[in-house]
Amino acid sequence: MKKGKVHSVGDDLFEECNKRVVIHRDRFPPNPLKDYDQTFYLHSRIDAITGNEDDKNYPDPLVEIEDEDGFPTGEYKCRDGVVAFWVSAYIHSGIALSLGTVRCAFGDTPIPGGGGRGFDTTPNAAFMWTDKERFEKMNGPWMEVYDEETKTRRPAKDHQEFLKYLEKIAEGELELFQKFLDGECYWYDTQIKRPYTKTYENGETEKGHDWEDGGDSCGGYYVDDVGGIDFPKEEGWEVFADNDCSNLVGDEYNIPEFVILRKFDDGVKFMKFPSENGISMWTPDIKDAAVYRSWGLAQVEAQEAIPKEEYDAYKNIKEIDDLRGK
Repeated sequence: MKKGKVHSVGDDLFEECNKRVVIHRDRFPPNPLKDYDQTFYLHSRIDAITGNEDDKNYPDPLVEIEDEDGFPTGEYKCRDGVVAFWVSAYIHSGIALSLGTVRCAFGDTPIPGGGGRGFDTTPNAAFMWTDKERFEKMNGPWMEVYDEETKTRRPAKDHQEFLKYLEKIAEGELELFQKFLDGECYWYDTQIKRPYTKTYENGETEKGHDWEDGGDSCGGYYVDDVGGIDFPKEEGWEVFADNDCSNLVGDEYNIPEFVILRKFDDGVKFMKFPSENGISMWTPDIKDAAVYRSWGLAQVEAQEAIPKEEYDAYKNIKEIDDLRGK
């Protein structure tokens, strides 16, 4: 598979190419805690961390502890059924969050008293919590885990295994929120060169070009590499990183190959070569199919264009339909 490469906007190619994608930092990124449905809520204990505790659609995760006579003690614990993980914060020219080892499992652990504050560091600054209702809404049955080896869900062996599974989910969601705090979110736009010739009164001419909107832009990409940004990955498009995201310069991405398929009574067949005089040749073997490195070129044939790598392992229409969810 052919690969593309991210260039700097300072390269000469920036003006020399005919079509370009420019990647920028997203100045108005979505807040994962408020704009995404996640398994865990984050309940902040300090003003510097904006959690989602202002969301009124969920019950308070905390209940006050009563003494033996039923009077409030001023101390709190997680209500029954809540699983929580404590989050520490290092605050110095920014905020760095890390998942702690203190757990409040199923409401049986009192809330720590803050643990003091070291230099620029606040232990137990916040906590991430979920409960059975929230978990099942996002992940399926309570006390089930996803098995990486079998790629299937199964019942947890015990509470400890389930807690470890929840901890992994919490770590991933906290990492996404950290990207939000660090501004590690991207957007792109597309631009197309439009040459022009300017003629002066004395008859002299001057050639130049303008860059017009290419009609495609999108943002909100929290990714670790450029491959996760859904810009046009086709031959003919050059990709550039703006100065505010120069960390992407040099990254490579795959340029997908497309094949044309058609459903026949005896199964799926692939176009062997483009039609000539209205006649196309078809083959049941994807290895003999015509390959396009451009979605646009593949669409010219007016058939169904499919990324080649998705179908290398599939031989009949049923498997293809199952893959595509038809």
